[in-house]
Amino acid sequence: MGHFHYVIYGAVVMGMYAALYHWFPKMTGRMYSEGLGKLHFVLTFIGTNLNFFPMHPLGLQGMPRRLPPTTQNSPSGMWLPVWGHSCWACLRCPLF
Repeated sequence: MGHFHYVIYGAVVMGMYAALYHWFPKMTGRMYSEGLGKLHFVLTFIGTNLNFFPMHPLGLQGMPRRLPPTTQNSPSGMWLPVWGHSCWACLRCPLF
């Protein structure tokens, strides 16, 4: 489960960000702030790894791919992907 998301996000979404950073100045005539661009990359990289990497060990420990929304016995390692996704989602608000 984690491998699929790593591949899709890494290949598709990061490629779209690269295209956006490359073509935005050519289309609008305005440059991005280099500091914000680096911050966006670092936070996206950290958020992606916090979100998708824990799926590998959780899957090896037997966690099913889909859980009911009100499960009482979710694995204790599930908090890390939640924080990673929160970092990921908060990053999208001010930058795009």
